[in-house]
Amino acid sequence: MDTLQTFASENTVTDINYVNVGNGVSVRCINFVPQYPLSTTKILFIPGWISQLGSWRYFLPKVTEKLNLIYMETREKSSSRINSSTTFSINDISNDIVNVINHFDLRENEYVLAGSSLGATSILEAVPKLSKKPLGLVLILPNSDFGLPKYAPMILKLTPVPLLPIVRELIKWAMLKFRVNPDDYEHQQRFMESMDASNILKLRDSTLAVYGYKLDFSVLNQIKIPCLVIGATKDGEHNQEEIRKIANNLPLSVYLDLITFTATHSTKAAQALLSYIIELSSR
Repeated sequence: MDTLQTFASENTVTDINYVNVGNGVSVRCINFVPQYPLSTTKILFIPGWISQLGSWRYFLPKVTEKLNLIYMETREKSSSRINSSTTFSINDISNDIVNVINHFDLRENEYVLAGSSLGATSILEAVPKLSKKPLGLVLILPNSDFGLPKYAPMILKLTPVPLLPIVRELIKWAMLKFRVNPDDYEHQQRFMESMDASNILKLRDSTLAVYGYKLDFSVLNQIKIPCLVIGATKDGEHNQEEIRKIANNLPLSVYLDLITFTATHSTKAAQALLSYIIELSSR
């Protein structure tokens, strides 16, 4: 069993906070505080849909050795505290990001918002709502939509709860068969681990909540914040043309192709993020 220190460097202290984001929902945030940070700039990091800490086992130690990083587990994660009326839309998650920023008192131009997949998309939705703008954004494999088949809502709504684990197995099979790069073994393993660790009811409800979501590209050119967009041309899970389109519509963005999904979660991605943030901080 991995401990939190597995994901931190030797001289980094970890602290867990449950942040009340409203309407009876609390999300788990892990604060990684290095002993000797390179900069006072902090990072609020929002991982992807049902993503587990283990997916970031190479990325996090590299980053948290150098900078203070707050790892926010979004409300569809098993760790969240919810109630029977909790909803899981991108708008909900973007509001949670705003509340977490306020909870940790992250100040104007003294923090960076970074995230992957659903987390990156939620960041784009959160930015217009922020009263305290970040110094920059790092978006790893952002989604403009979630590519769910038309029949998904019907199956999820009609399937009795005891049979949902079977649906989860079918989702795993379909993703591995048709979407995940067969040459990217690490991605396959991380995807299966994340699916197996997911809360089955949150998995169902969050899938229904993001079905039909479409990013409004017209708002992207209003985001006048420096942004690093990271894609992976060999990753079939995320639409790479749409990721390029997102980058092209953000006025102050630069695009980096790390080729594979696994590379976007690696020390290579960590170094790209660190270099970008240190460069922004020194301006």
